[in-house]
Amino acid sequence: MNRKAMFLALISGLAVFSSEAANLDFQELSNKKTIALCKDATLKDNTLTIQRKELPSSGPKFRGVQFKLDLAKLGACGKNLQISGEIKFDNVSRPPQVWNGVKAMLSYRNQGKMEYPSCYKGISYGSRDWTPFTSTIAIPATAGQCTLSLGLQDSTGTVSFRNIKIDVK
Repeated sequence: MNRKAMFLALISGLAVFSSEAANLDFQELSNKKTIALCKDATLKDNTLTIQRKELPSSGPKFRGVQFKLDLAKLGACGKNLQISGEIKFDNVSRPPQVWNGVKAMLSYRNQGKMEYPSCYKGISYGSRDWTPFTSTIAIPATAGQCTLSLGLQDSTGTVSFRNIKIDVK
């Protein structure tokens, strides 16, 4: 990413990636600010951890960090976006719906409709040591900005993410 693009990303609050490797660097200033917005999130050694002790009685059931990504700047519109990384979780409660629990998900609007493809498709509750994951998502040519959500939904417990990479294929 050139300096001008990085500056524009920083001032717009978008997630910043390091050069051609497309690593999501949690230590980048804009990403640290995004992480700080989640009271249940901590950052240590470029590992993002979300710990949730109880479910709220009302309001949003998702607890985690949401990184804004500009698909056009990534050159991903009309292409495949591959998201990979490592995930670890401890004592995550079983969610009421199978699509909740441990959450690594993109969300974007396409022709007026919200899409929510999952980036992590493994078991979403219980405990698991560091496990690699990879997901390839077809991005429509009409999509512009998306959100990468990392955290827990409708569950308690602890989930950690590291080595998150985003590649356009």
